[in-house]
Amino acid sequence: MNVKLATIRARFPDHLLQLLGDADTQILNVSPPGQSTDGSMVFVTDDRLLGQAIAGPAACLVLSAKSNAAIGGLQLTRAVVFSKNVKLAMAVVKKEYFAYEIPLQDVGTIHPSAVIDGSVVIGKNVSIGAYSVVGRNVSVADNVRIDCSVIIEADAKIGKDSHLYSHLYIGPRTEIGERCQVMPHCTIGAEGFGFARDERGNYYRMPQTGKVVIENDVEVGANTTIDRAAFRVTRIGEGTKIDKQAHIAHNCEIGKHCVLAGKFAVAGSAKIGDHFIAGGRVTVKDGITITDGVEIAGLSGVHTSITEPGQYGGFPIQPIRDALRSGMSLAHLPRIRKDLMKVLKHLGLRDE
Repeated sequence: MNVKLATIRARFPDHLLQLLGDADTQILNVSPPGQSTDGSMVFVTDDRLLGQAIAGPAACLVLSAKSNAAIGGLQLTRAVVFSKNVKLAMAVVKKEYFAYEIPLQDVGTIHPSAVIDGSVVIGKNVSIGAYSVVGRNVSVADNVRIDCSVIIEADAKIGKDSHLYSHLYIGPRTEIGERCQVMPHCTIGAEGFGFARDERGNYYRMPQTGKVVIENDVEVGANTTIDRAAFRVTRIGEGTKIDKQAHIAHNCEIGKHCVLAGKFAVAGSAKIGDHFIAGGRVTVKDGITITDGVEIAGLSGVHTSITEPGQYGGFPIQPIRDALRSGMSLAHLPRIRKDLMKVLKHLGLRDE
């Protein structure tokens, strides 16, 4: 796309602040500092890359507002824009102007191979791709994109402007809010893992008759599974972002604006507050509660409820500083053990 810098700044005045240089500079793409071309807009998210960005041919540099003094004495030959949050500015600009992808199915069209029940309510400008199946009493709102081979079971609801990528399973009664994105190979609303056991050790499936509710502006990464509740609701709060290969079990409640990194897993009936952040492969035990504003380091196991906001890590879970100290101590345990045996022997408390 070829767009004037002035147009981009007018679209995002809160993100692109002071301008040095020509507002009519033509922008062709967004590039990292080391791969820029004459028409590139380069967002310098790390000040260590500032020299590399300046040395390149980019038409426009977007710098942190605190970099203003650092470039004051330079002879600039291109436009420079300052931002309070360079990474956020890059996200909104790239999404608006430079993230175009050719859709599998033309916008507003339904592929002839799609199977759609006669009771389905379809809004305006909806796209449904090849071999997708939409069941009874499903509601699909305006501007929804459903790619190929998507299965949507009965009584589900898909909110406007949402995008369901290829090869999804959307279980019965599932509700997906507005502007959501569900990436390929996800299963949303399958039966939860619930069984009863008799005295002989035989297991009997407990029917899971609840549903999954995904609120507005949620993104679900590829190969993620979210189980429907046994009776009521498994809920994902507004604005939450879930990475790939995560698992959220039945009856769980995930708060608003949470970030769950890859392979996050939470067992049934856990309740997680707003603004929760989990690093990769964090595991959360069933039935516990985590308050708002908690951050968990990667590879940690949460086995007990957390009632105070803050940063935590390790297993058993601890405040992050204690977890780091414990981790550092592990490498010294063989030597400590050896020294302890010597002390015990010296005191006559250990046999030869």
